Amino acid sequence: MKSTVLVVDDMPIIRDPIAATLRTAGYEVICAGNGKQALDMLRSQQADLILLDVNMPVMDGLAFLRVLRGDSAKAQTPVIMLSGAEDRSDILEAAKLGIQGYILKSNFSLKDLLTRVRQNLNGSSPKSPPASSPKAGASNQPSQQVVPKSAAPSPPRAAVGAASPLTASGTPKLEGSDPNEALAKFMGVSVLFTREKCLERAQKALHGKALSGVVAQVIQLATSSGSDAAQLGESISHDPILSAKVLRIANSTVYATSRGPVTTVFDAIKKIGFSTVRNIAATVGIIEAMPAGRGRDGFDPIRSWQHSFAVAMLAERLASTAQNANQAAAIAYLAGLCHDLGEILFQTCFGDECRLVQEAHERTGYPVADLEKVMLGIPTSELISLTLRSLSLPDVICGPIEAMHGPAPTKDPLGSILCLADICANGMLLAASPKSPLRGFTMDECERALSKKAAPKLDRAKIRDEIFALTMLLSQISDPSLTTPLFPTTKSPIWLAREAGLSKLDPIEVALESLAQVESKNRLPTPEETKNIKALVIEATDASMGTLGSQNIAAFKTNCKTELPILWLVHQCETSPAPSDQQLQPISMPVPLEVLAKFVAAA
Repeated sequence: MKSTVLVVDDMPIIRDPIAATLRTAGYEVICAGNGKQALDMLRSQQADLILLDVNMPVMDGLAFLRVLRGDSAKAQTPVIMLSGAEDRSDILEAAKLGIQGYILKSNFSLKDLLTRVRQNLNGSSPKSPPASSPKAGASNQPSQQVVPKSAAPSPPRAAVGAASPLTASGTPKLEGSDPNEALAKFMGVSVLFTREKCLERAQKALHGKALSGVVAQVIQLATSSGSDAAQLGESISHDPILSAKVLRIANSTVYATSRGPVTTVFDAIKKIGFSTVRNIAATVGIIEAMPAGRGRDGFDPIRSWQHSFAVAMLAERLASTAQNANQAAAIAYLAGLCHDLGEILFQTCFGDECRLVQEAHERTGYPVADLEKVMLGIPTSELISLTLRSLSLPDVICGPIEAMHGPAPTKDPLGSILCLADICANGMLLAASPKSPLRGFTMDECERALSKKAAPKLDRAKIRDEIFALTMLLSQISDPSLTTPLFPTTKSPIWLAREAGLSKLDPIEVALESLAQVESKNRLPTPEETKNIKALVIEATDASMGTLGSQNIAAFKTNCKTELPILWLVHQCETSPAPSDQQLQPISMPVPLEVLAKFVAAA
């Protein structure tokens, strides 16, 4: 009888290769994305060994392990911990709970992992009882080759890495190649850069790129609660070029009045407002500080800046609900404006590589972010930090952006607002590309981000007009395509069934309203109502539960007896629909914006 291994890890790039290797070796494999899913699986399935990640959403590895060791029926199940080098305290805590050892994710090969699995399943490695009194031949600590006896502060080495000589940085030498080569080979892709080469190219592109002294002053004034229009005007007046740009914009047709042209920066501030002049000055300075050039494979830097303007404006309005609203709104605007600088740098400096990464994504199905890490040797978050720090932006702006692009959910209040603003801008079709992510929000997400205050009402038409005007002004390009949405609209009637517990701030609904004629309800349509619609979009919290879960949707299809096109979007997808309904599968959000647009177009 085959042994069963449960692999618990929230990252498919780690979980999938491990699972495939174990299946090839003849093991039964079941997978879970967090501790809660793993516990649910163990209620109906038996695992002979568990490979357990430490850091996961919903329920982490230590919380899962405590529950497992408290279950008398499963307490003896051997567990090998998968950890990062920084998780030493977690490893020691797990040791007290009777793990059989641990493996550093950054320091193992699939071959060595398989050896460890065989050792534990064949009885070569002693099993640790959960009780505090060890039995003969067993221990409530991991084996000596895994956790060192010394309590020295340096990170411990993984036993599986012992066969490979280590470099000074603690990474294995893989026959002289980059450490990503083994994983890249498994994924069927090529390593394009080492981490060092990727950083070298990015730093070269950013060399000498920094904000001008005046723009830095403008940003400082914008993020200071004690600044005023007089200080701003005086600062801008010291830069003739920036003064001329502010005056040109103030005298443009967008701000035309019967009073005639203005001739000083102070008059411009009076005419178009302190915040507008501040935003223009900061925007011009930041755009000019970035490397010039267009990306490849459809990337349009003007569209990206347009998206950044939208995120900045939306973040400013959303931050108006916070304490110290004026200062928070100013910082939110500048953070929103800068939130995509890393992506703009990446697309303009790594255009060919971006194309290859996208082709690999379409061929293999692996997430783009995971492929970037393997093929380019650097996580996107590190490139974003490099860009922000190179421009010498203050921490009050860099911090929220780094939190936004870091592990979710972010605990940074402004980082959470940036996440909302980014997805909302995509929903308004002010996205950087058709592949930009789109999803709805839960009530809890919005309450956390907005400090339990109601989201301000957003005048979408006015915001769009402002964005298009600003794009035209700052790009100095009179191209009608800049004011053209990413996708055409249709008059097709679409029914949107939204779960009642979702937030009213809904980018899915906004996008649909921009694409078609939408009727939004907290329920599925009746058989009579289906006669008047062309398609149905379902937005639910969970695929298996709730009023818009799999059972109710199956009943709806049976009762209506309709071939109505259905797009079923869910926040959680822990179980699949019954085999009898394989044609309707839930899609976990976020989804590319183009998925929604193509569905509406087909309807």
